Amino acid sequence: MSIGSAVILFLGCLVLGTISSAVLSHRLDQVGTYLGLSEGLLGLVTALGADSPEIATAVTALVGGQHDLGRGVIFGSNLFNLAALFGLGAVVAGRLACGRETLLLNAGVAVSITGVLAWQLLTDGSPLVGGALIAAVMLPYVAVSALKPRQLRSPLLPGPMLRWLQEAVRDAEVDSGGERFPTPPSWADKLAVVPLLGMVVVSSIGIVRAATVLGADLAVPDAVLGTLVLATLTGIPNAVAAIRLAVQGRGAAVVSETFNSNSLNLIAGAYLPTLFVTAAPLSGAGRMVLWWLLGGTLLAAALFLRRAVLTRWEGAVLIVGYAVFAILVAVG
Repeated sequence: MSIGSAVILFLGCLVLGTISSAVLSHRLDQVGTYLGLSEGLLGLVTALGADSPEIATAVTALVGGQHDLGRGVIFGSNLFNLAALFGLGAVVAGRLACGRETLLLNAGVAVSITGVLAWQLLTDGSPLVGGALIAAVMLPYVAVSALKPRQLRSPLLPGPMLRWLQEAVRDAEVDSGGERFPTPPSWADKLAVVPLLGMVVVSSIGIVRAATVLGADLAVPDAVLGTLVLATLTGIPNAVAAIRLAVQGRGAAVVSETFNSNSLNLIAGAYLPTLFVTAAPLSGAGRMVLWWLLGGTLLAAALFLRRAVLTRWEGAVLIVGYAVFAILVAVG
């Protein structure tokens, strides 16, 4: 493939994948709202749709043996999310505010999933043990997210914990602002999910193929190409959506979108492939990026949890931290 053809293929597939994932996320949101899904479960479903380009690109690269490229897309995308969705969102809106219970619930899940995957990849831990730990975190989280505040009742939970969970779920419900799609979706809206997902997958295959050609010609390492270039480009739609929510004052929605996107990215794009593909050990660059991701997730959670508000200056800290990380990756 010539360089010119690779550039055209890369840009074309990037545009196709970005548009397809945006429409896919919207359609999932529309159908989920019509079905009466809770805000928490709806956030998980739409986050998965928005993350489809990163996940499909990473899985395509890993299946093709380009482990640094695939992992770089996932790890780099998560770091970009922290800087763009939280950092830039706070800078543009002035501040992001969210209930402490919602923050603790979502941040706790994201930190736990990141920690489990870091343990597995850094120590060559068993994927089965890693999967059990991930399930121990995600299954209760999904179960709680699927319920509305009035449905959260269990004789097995202590009263204070039950009230804490009800408050965490209620914050997301209040932040949603009510029904967003009062008109029932048509059958075309529902059936569009399948071809849209297919377009995301096909475009991701084209992106990886074109990026491989361009990276080889320009002597750009796979780790740099995945962590900085592909991760940033595929994460832009998420950033735009989060900034819009931040300007509207919907801090709980930004928290849910960011932490859920990062957790789902790691599970679908980095963990699940280890069950089917014999992955190469992490390279030095891969280890560095993973440590930065774990530290960045802890930093973002700590800054936000301090007062349940992320100020403009704290958002700037996350952006500067990402800039330092990008420079280290580029020169390393």
